[in-house]
Amino acid sequence: MSIYGVNTWALSTYEARRSIISNYINPIIGDMKLSDVNTRAIDKYYQGLLKVKSVSTQNRKPNNEYCSVHVVREVHKPLRSAFNQAVKWEMISKSPCLNATLPKEDHTPRQIWDADTLFKAIELCEDDLLKLALNLAFACSLRMGEMLALTWDCIDIREESIKAGRAYLFVNKELQRVNRDALDKLNDKGVILKFPAVFARNTTLLVLKEPKTKTSVRKVFIPATVAEMLRERHRELEEYKELLKVLGLGLEDRLTSKVGLLSGGQRQALTLLMATLQKPKL
Repeated sequence: MSIYGVNTWALSTYEARRSIISNYINPIIGDMKLSDVNTRAIDKYYQGLLKVKSVSTQNRKPNNEYCSVHVVREVHKPLRSAFNQAVKWEMISKSPCLNATLPKEDHTPRQIWDADTLFKAIELCEDDLLKLALNLAFACSLRMGEMLALTWDCIDIREESIKAGRAYLFVNKELQRVNRDALDKLNDKGVILKFPAVFARNTTLLVLKEPKTKTSVRKVFIPATVAEMLRERHRELEEYKELLKVLGLGLEDRLTSKVGLLSGGQRQALTLLMATLQKPKL
């Protein structure tokens, strides 16, 4: 991992592979001599994994009591890479994973919303920001991490662009929560921005990072209705910034910060401002 993984894997892949290795590979075959690992041994190992109890990761309860076929196939990926690398380094002559027999996996088709379900969800949605997110996800085929990473400098919603049908957004980054240790091991590879941790003891961190593959970087044209929703959202944010700027506390530059990270004076000013924005119901 310190050579092949660091140079080859992305942050999410590195963390997933490390978890697989520490939970299902090292405890079972980690002490085997390289010369004793052959295709038969790998086949036997894969069959035995199906009787191994699943390991909880990141405080998440596993879906199955014992390792599923999917987990076995995930175990195969780092093992295949490791033995292929061993062949390149002339440590072994042939990879024992080359002809290994993997258990067959039955793929369950992923259920997706049809158009009627989407329109009904948008109709019932009372949160304007969530409604905008639903429209963006559907109209632009955005994943959640891509949508949360959008910035105004990557969106063209000028009036003339909308009228000409050329309004677009440019997907060139994504928001992801990653393990801090993986960040250190990979020397922040592909990371554009690290957001401050709420607590110093947190083991994970939110980051803006480059997309995992080059094909994920793309230009997506926006329907006029969605572009107008984005314009309205931009107008609201600019209005809030002007209101906050009067306070002289720099709050206009911290609209995306969590309230818990603000100073006491900033929180107090924000509370007073929120109380004046809308007449309270008494």
